[in-house]
Amino acid sequence: MALASWDQFFVEAIEQGLGGKGSLSEEEREFLLTPMEQLSDSVKVSPDQAKTLNDRGVAALTVAYKQDTTGKNKQMAVNWSEMNKLLYKHSKCVVSGIVQNWYLSEGRKLEKKVVGLFSKPDW
Repeated sequence: MALASWDQFFVEAIEQGLGGKGSLSEEEREFLLTPMEQLSDSVKVSPDQAKTLNDRGVAALTVAYKQDTTGKNKQMAVNWSEMNKLLYKHSKCVVSGIVQNWYLSEGRKLEKKVVGLFSKPDW
């Protein structure tokens, strides 16, 4: 299976926010990149483990976004936005749900702080 760049982008952003490549287990990484229609045939992750991974992913995406957009780096904010649009439109992987949870709860507010006309990020 060819890995889409938007799926890879957000898995790497989660790893960045968690503190590096070793911060996700191989099973978690595999789970994030699993197409939704293959969940029942693939790795076995309990609902509690999935919720924990979602919560860790949302927090990690916030950390990574702030790192990437420090200094009101609008170009990186635009890159995140474009990748999010592609992910939303095309991804069938588990990571897409985590990214959308992040965007609706945290990401949209952070994006406005970076790209808004009179906004000032406080990080």
